[in-house]
Amino acid sequence: MISIISTILGFIVVFAYRPWVIENSINDSNLHEFLPSFFYTLGFSLFGAWLMAKNPIGIIVSISCGSLVYEVEQIWSHRIFDYMDVIAIIIGFIVAVAIVKLTNITQFSTSHN
Repeated sequence: MISIISTILGFIVVFAYRPWVIENSINDSNLHEFLPSFFYTLGFSLFGAWLMAKNPIGIIVSISCGSLVYEVEQIWSHRIFDYMDVIAIIIGFIVAVAIVKLTNITQFSTSHN
């Protein structure tokens, strides 16, 4: 459930909040720029951990590393690289690992396999 909510929040930030902030020249300390990286990393990591509950931390590491590679790749593809996105991805990774550790997600492995 947290994974779905987090991913939806990422979409809301990208498609509703970010345009609203830019259109109204609101100073939100650039939250609109890096919140999607946090929410997407958290959401997709937790969803992957739920799907592959036998190795949730490995899945979270893989998804987070993929997000970092995508972000760093933007340096060479002439897109917009932002170190705050890297920090947001790392925080999303830490929160996802904490949630898995606190909820012992492996207990759900038999419910969907």
